[in-house]
Amino acid sequence: MAIAQRMGLLFAPLSLFALDTPVGVLNHHFELFHYTINALEDTTQNDSYATALGGFVAYRSKPLWGWGMAYKHYFSHLILDAKNPCKTALCDEAGNDINPLAQLYLYYQNASFEIRLGKQQLDTPLLNNDTTRLIPYSYEGLSAIVNLNPQTKLSIGHIDRFRTNISQDYTRNSASGYAREGVSYVGVEGVWDSANFQGYYYHAHGLYDALYTQLSAKTPYNSRLDWLYGVESISTFGGGENIDNRNNGGDDVRVISTKIGLGNERFSWIAAFSFNESSRQITHQKPFLWGM
Repeated sequence: MAIAQRMGLLFAPLSLFALDTPVGVLNHHFELFHYTINALEDTTQNDSYATALGGFVAYRSKPLWGWGMAYKHYFSHLILDAKNPCKTALCDEAGNDINPLAQLYLYYQNASFEIRLGKQQLDTPLLNNDTTRLIPYSYEGLSAIVNLNPQTKLSIGHIDRFRTNISQDYTRNSASGYAREGVSYVGVEGVWDSANFQGYYYHAHGLYDALYTQLSAKTPYNSRLDWLYGVESISTFGGGENIDNRNNGGDDVRVISTKIGLGNERFSWIAAFSFNESSRQITHQKPFLWGM
């Protein structure tokens, strides 16, 4: 058991602008990130800390007849003294710096939808960025977002390869095992009055199927704060022969969680409760947050 302490510092003068050109937008971000893990055991040999300088440079072309491309390159370089830096996820498993190509995709868009092909970051409940470190997760495949109306969107995609936040390589090794035929998903997100809804279905042949639902809402408490509350559930089933880590899914996850709290656009106080009636858990999951 350990307590983790995170400190992130943003060099604002290096990250305050995006260069908007006639052919595209060039963006960047630089951050000094320190992470400390203090073990609670009697020995300190499991204590870990590291400091890294990192960030990204990104470019997205403006569409020409609807077509365009995007590029995003991250980096995380260890600086200063470090102890067990691999445990902080600020470097790879060998203790080396990480410089992954997170996005390199071709896109087509119009007023109703956008489709992407190539390396990309995703923002779905179970396939997502996970931005708890300098380097996020990214994926390789085909994805599309269709705007059904101003309040509702449909997400659909097929992911062929995966890259973790401590690697530069895209492989078919997912968090639960070898995804020989990738992962397909379909989901819908909507806003109705003060309520948000998400529903996603994932299919990984030879691994498992997963169903995710979330309903969040808010009502006024006073002129400055709102009540925030919601419920979400995750179920996995149909476990296949390729599962090698049942703590990240498998066929035995049935989680229900609820939240209630107060907040506004700048901050919030949230109490969350979860119940897992199975013996497994999912460790790579988008946090239960208010909003879309």
